[in-house]
Amino acid sequence: MKRLGEQLNASLVKADELQARDKDVNRREWMLQVRDAVCEIEVIMDMFDLEDRLWKEQSFILRCAHFIPKRCAHLGRISEKILQIKPKIEGLITQKEKHVAEKASTSSSLDPTRRFRRVLHNTKENFAMVGMERAKVTLIGELVKDDVERRVVPIVGMPGSGKTTLAKHVYISDETKRHFDCCTWADVSQDYNVKGVLLRLLQNVGVVLSDEEKKMAEEEMMGKLNNFLENKRYLVVLDDLWTLQAWDDFEKAFPNGKSGSKIMVTSRNERLAAYADPRSQPVVPEMLSEKESWDLFCKRTFNNADPPGNFPQDLKHCGKKLVKKCGGLPLAIVVLGGLLSTKRRLIHEWESVLRNINWKLGKEERLHSIIDLSYDDLPYNLKSCFLYTSLFPEDFRIKRRRGDTA
Repeated sequence: MKRLGEQLNASLVKADELQARDKDVNRREWMLQVRDAVCEIEVIMDMFDLEDRLWKEQSFILRCAHFIPKRCAHLGRISEKILQIKPKIEGLITQKEKHVAEKASTSSSLDPTRRFRRVLHNTKENFAMVGMERAKVTLIGELVKDDVERRVVPIVGMPGSGKTTLAKHVYISDETKRHFDCCTWADVSQDYNVKGVLLRLLQNVGVVLSDEEKKMAEEEMMGKLNNFLENKRYLVVLDDLWTLQAWDDFEKAFPNGKSGSKIMVTSRNERLAAYADPRSQPVVPEMLSEKESWDLFCKRTFNNADPPGNFPQDLKHCGKKLVKKCGGLPLAIVVLGGLLSTKRRLIHEWESVLRNINWKLGKEERLHSIIDLSYDDLPYNLKSCFLYTSLFPEDFRIKRRRGDTA
């Protein structure tokens, strides 16, 4: 059974490489069935391993007295499952040649190790702020105004326009740190937990809560944050607010404080900006110019280095086409550049990317198309690993063990 599972998994890897290129509907259906079968095999193997481990842990007397009848019954159930799934596996293996067979020479894919040369960039890297300097100056100017009452400073724009990147760079700037007595940040997102957001805001200003205090009701936690901020000139950042209700849920936690206190919010919802503070003028990140788009693309594609001196003209021409079709949307350019940084500098590989993105869509849908292509380009083993991250809540910080690569 284990051997059959390994055989199917190997076939799935090959099929996945072909599917990334030609999107065959029949192969896709076969791959879904194979994935289900492999999962069933893994469950059966886990059941057997658990039973075997429990058996080995028992003494001879206990085995004879209690575990032999149970073991026989359990192994019988495992045998039934194997008999049920075996015809399905044999059928899938029979169809393998039809869906996987292709001459190796026709594939332009690189081996997974070489293909996946992705570099994870810190959000503070220089390329992230390409084209945002004007917005940064405007935003800092709004934050340091000495208003009598606390004000809301909204950053509004479509997904991928750089709202969070802009907010982060302003938040960590020296001008901001000097102006405010304390600063705190929390990600909100579409599915938020009020108490969890309040807890992060408190922790980020250095308030240490005991395990008992962490169990306090939302109203008490809101009052604690309000009291802490009361006599301070503070900056609170609420990143990715979606609805008017989300603002209502948190507003009471923020007192007037000392003159000049500000709440910076990022949102794709234009109505929310006016609702939170009708006096404020939203800061809207601009789409990048053609030159800024090309600069960002080159920095991302060549990992913050200048394009090579012998950058082929045909490759440059294709790159310009790709950048133009991103419409100045920063995230689209960053994701596209990251994808191309894993490719060889060969015109047919870049043209393949150009062909496989649906450029007729609107900007937001086009961004999704680029992200989909970037996912399709992942090696098969990393696709499964990546999908496991969807089990975590949005904006959840996943800790890594010391020694793991970042």
